[in-house]
Amino acid sequence: ENKDLLGIRGAAAPLFIVQPEWTYCEIGQTAFFPGAVNTIVVTLQANIAIPEKYFVTFKGLTESQTADQDIQVETSPNLLFLSNQGSWKQEEGELSLTVNQAHETWISGVIIRFQLVNPVFSKPSSNVSVEVRDSMKNLLLVSKSLEKSSVPLNNVSRGSEPLFVIMPGFLTAKAGQSCPFAGMKNVISITIS
Repeated sequence: ENKDLLGIRGAAAPLFIVQPEWTYCEIGQTAFFPGAVNTIVVTLQANIAIPEKYFVTFKGLTESQTADQDIQVETSPNLLFLSNQGSWKQEEGELSLTVNQAHETWISGVIIRFQLVNPVFSKPSSNVSVEVRDSMKNLLLVSKSLEKSSVPLNNVSRGSEPLFVIMPGFLTAKAGQSCPFAGMKNVISITIS
């Protein structure tokens, strides 16, 4: 039979085998200040439509201040995941989402957005991975590291990398004066950058 299955042409034919794999994975963020509400943006593409009720799990989003809870997700296309929310585990830095229905847009690419609260201290970006499992914990798509966005954010290189946090501060802060004598005209100069 030459029917499509999970978005793959001819996959319903007997003994047709395909190795599910990620074809594109990228992650970025919208805020790098300590304690800021930060929108994490993930773009994923696979060579199959991920089946209904499978779990897409992001790992490695460590040190966020967001406590364990169900968090809202926005997706393009809409309603990729049940109730548009996922289960967040703070200590593990893990977000698990349940696929609402098999959708062929996984093959052309999907965008997932969710918010976490940044750590309250400076830290390098997190190394994040994604995997897909069924309800019996069998892997469908093996764990793959997400590429970190390389776009500068507010002129800060690495600023759009996931959970990269820097304390705001001055690189240069100098003050000087033109005259140390009392009662004389004095020009104060301040240089900051």
